[in-house]
Amino acid sequence: MSESSGRASDSPAAERTATQRDVALLAHVDRATVSRALDPERRHLLTPETVRRVVDAADALRYRPNTLAQGLRRQRSNIVSLSVPRALREQITDFIEGVEDRLWRGGVALVVNFGDDSRLLRASNGLLDGSIVLVSDARAVDRTSFVHPVVTVGFEHEQGLDVVVDQSHGVARAVEHLHRLGHRRLALLAEPPSTPLGQRFREAFAAAVERLPSDVTPMYATFIPKRPSSAPEACQGLLTRPHRPTAIFVTDGGAAAGCYGAARMAGLRVPDDVSIIGYGDPSAAPYLVPPLTTIAVPTRLAGRRAAERLLAAIDSESMATISLNPHLLQRGSTTAPR
Repeated sequence: MSESSGRASDSPAAERTATQRDVALLAHVDRATVSRALDPERRHLLTPETVRRVVDAADALRYRPNTLAQGLRRQRSNIVSLSVPRALREQITDFIEGVEDRLWRGGVALVVNFGDDSRLLRASNGLLDGSIVLVSDARAVDRTSFVHPVVTVGFEHEQGLDVVVDQSHGVARAVEHLHRLGHRRLALLAEPPSTPLGQRFREAFAAAVERLPSDVTPMYATFIPKRPSSAPEACQGLLTRPHRPTAIFVTDGGAAAGCYGAARMAGLRVPDDVSIIGYGDPSAAPYLVPPLTTIAVPTRLAGRRAAERLLAAIDSESMATISLNPHLLQRGSTTAPR
């Protein structure tokens, strides 16, 4: 027997899709225990240690429950949808992974729709158990047009939202951090105010500045997310003003990195001559020179909470609105002004 075939015999799921039997073998339990441990409605029948051992084995084998078979038994499709606006497509990967991670543990499959058109969701009525919808305005979602539960996720405390990632709270933390360091000329570099995202950032920034003493001077500039050069160009415009800002709050991680280059071109050092703080925590942020101070957004946690909320709604259980706050991650790109 060759070495490769020997390895395959040691790992029954090495070259094929893992089954419930494979999980049972790895966790040293029977198949019925695996079934109970991976079913949120029945795992309470087992000890926490047994559930954890089965879940760890399922993760190691990348096991996915047979949603079709489970759905037939429970008279459900075990499929839910997630609708994401195109404008957020590049920023929402962690959110989607959070949703998917929580759903698959309950044996539920996810269908993702990128777009602002809800007709696809309406056409799926009767085929889905539920839907998660990212929205700019909760009032835009007509729940009465769906025959299945709908969970809405947004960025402000608007009436009707089920899960809120409080963008205004995050913006306020950024402004307060810069003011506490001693900055008085603060700039916002954000998406155009003609977009819902850009409008929310501008309004939140203005409100945060308004709560500060009157010696603060706000400045505004915009970038176009689909045009990478627009961020450093806009930042360069801010830095060449006669009374340039001493600190810039940038609402996108990639745009913030572009501002580093604009500062160098202007002969300025980050953070000695200009502080830069971002929004969101891109994977490259800790590796920039200096590492980017940013407002971290709990997008993965929001995804898990949205999935939990939807699973509860599918089971006719009610839950209060879930609110999550971004928080400051202080690194090396902000300091007191000279």
